[in-house]
Amino acid sequence: MNIGKREFPDIGLIAFDLESSHTAYGGAVSIKNNTYKFDEVDFKKGDVFVDLGANIGLVSMYVASHFSAEVHAFECCPTNFRLLNLNSFANNVRIITNSFGVSDETKVAQMNIDTTNTGGTSLYATEEGESRIRESAYLLDFEVAMEPFKKIKYLKMDIEGAEFAIFQKLIKNKSPFFEKVEFFHLEVHNQYLINNFEERESEIINYLDTFPNLKSFILR
Repeated sequence: MNIGKREFPDIGLIAFDLESSHTAYGGAVSIKNNTYKFDEVDFKKGDVFVDLGANIGLVSMYVASHFSAEVHAFECCPTNFRLLNLNSFANNVRIITNSFGVSDETKVAQMNIDTTNTGGTSLYATEEGESRIRESAYLLDFEVAMEPFKKIKYLKMDIEGAEFAIFQKLIKNKSPFFEKVEFFHLEVHNQYLINNFEERESEIINYLDTFPNLKSFILR
């Protein structure tokens, strides 16, 4: 797999990605368009930013280069993780990288990678084709993975469908986890659910609404 370099002067970053992938362009546009509402966040020195589903690292690098937060990036796909580390080095930013992802349980799983869109790497099956490859990945129970953080200023979760199982467990256990989170950005992925997407999304929103000090942004 060949690697290509992209430059994004509007956000002050460069990014290496698979040459065939358009992910870096989409990520740069999302940052430029303020999808993550960073203008509403008053990052202070020592604040923790957690990036679940960091992919090749654009969002983590942006936060590390523009704010004073301590950035923790989680990426379970080995190919993406190597690119994440390459990009943080190339942009001379300090990011604490973790080579595992999160799920509703601890396990080893097969990740499905679309080489035309590395940002869409998922646990869930994709159509077979020349652009599809698979890699083994290590996933840790969500609350176990987040246990070391006493307070999280901003939590980004973009994990390509795995969010539903995590929230199902949090809701079932009436977990108080989000009491320690101030800002939460969640991207939900309805392409991985055939039927009850609206119901599951509503359950997540209602659960998050029980935390009065949490400001959440949900993106479809």
